[in-house]
Amino acid sequence: MAKVTRDSLMEEYAQLHPGYSFERHKGYGTAGHIDTLGRLGPLPHRFSFAPVWIAGGGQQQLALWVTRDKAREG
Repeated sequence: MAKVTRDSLMEEYAQLHPGYSFERHKGYGTAGHIDTLGRLGPLPHRFSFAPVWIAGGGQQQLALWVTRDKAREG
């Protein structure tokens, strides 16, 4: 049941975050997922996971997301 729920959430994430291919890898650490993280950076919800924080530049990446969100708000 948990896997079905997770897969369903990943399908929703795929719609919210095109380019991350969640519909294919479902968030598991496949080679394609790791490549995408390198190209696009991690999404904010994963910064609590230490390897993502380190790989994503932690504070710098978070600052970019905050700046982007403020710009969207106008």
